[in-house]
Amino acid sequence: MTTLLKQTTSLAIGDEYKVKINGRTLSFSFKNITPLEAEHMLASSPGNRASKNEALSRIISDMERDEYYSHLCDPLRFTSKGELIDGHHRLMAIVETGISQVIHCIFGYDYDDMIVIDQNKSRTIEDILKIQGKSHRKQIAPAIKWIYIMLSTETGTTRRTRRNPGNKDGDRISRFFSDDTWNAQASYFELNVRKPYGLPSGPLIALKLLYDRINLKQSQNFWDGLFLGKDNALYSEGDPRRALIRKIRREHEKASASNAKGRVQWDEFQLLAWFHYTWKRMETDKPIDVMRANSDTYWECWEELHGLAKKYFPIDFGGRKHV
Repeated sequence: MTTLLKQTTSLAIGDEYKVKINGRTLSFSFKNITPLEAEHMLASSPGNRASKNEALSRIISDMERDEYYSHLCDPLRFTSKGELIDGHHRLMAIVETGISQVIHCIFGYDYDDMIVIDQNKSRTIEDILKIQGKSHRKQIAPAIKWIYIMLSTETGTTRRTRRNPGNKDGDRISRFFSDDTWNAQASYFELNVRKPYGLPSGPLIALKLLYDRINLKQSQNFWDGLFLGKDNALYSEGDPRRALIRKIRREHEKASASNAKGRVQWDEFQLLAWFHYTWKRMETDKPIDVMRANSDTYWECWEELHGLAKKYFPIDFGGRKHV
């Protein structure tokens, strides 16, 4: 420890020292960052959250009063290519105040580190998708959450377990499907489901991805029959899809009667159970005129979804078979 202190205290501002850790080399230094340099660093960022006004205002106020003690703060973090991945608010404050600051900087991180950094803060799955450069983030992010819930080992035993994936697991689910697949699903549901029916896209995208892997042709018939009316059998008596669409419309009518905006507060767990109940009836050619079943039946559907998700979404969660 004494030797280390002698080495570090002899370094001047701008000097670097390097440490090899976990198979990578990190470079450390205290840098005097000017407003112009801060702008260049911000421009290098490959994607991050929007700034938080309260946090930014607090840092600006501290810098203007010369009460910003940078040696007590977390370092700025950069990739080995010099791309900023952590420390945006501090650099924004330097630009805003026009006051240079001496800040600890670390270079040498990679993409995987960027996903994990701020795990205990408010980086969301949507933020991760932005880093990946994906479009349709608002539709894809909740779908990832519902795939994670379906895969959760708690789902089969604990009803209504709501779990959000960590950054790393959300990234793994995102990468399990191609960009073309995500974009096609998001576009389909935005055009044919969310706008005309007001249904939440996230859980249904997750469900369609599952059904597509079970039986692609049957899945197409199921969803197109429900929302596009492409299959004439949809309009025949006893077709489960017809019963489901009538159920959805009735929920809209009840909502319209109870409030001016007519918005339905969907119970997304129950919604998935309705759809899977319909899928099972259609899969076995069992007719149904009215969407009605007791809660135990719906939860049997949900527990079956858990088993199907484990089978058809073989995602590698860092050596774990499921979450």
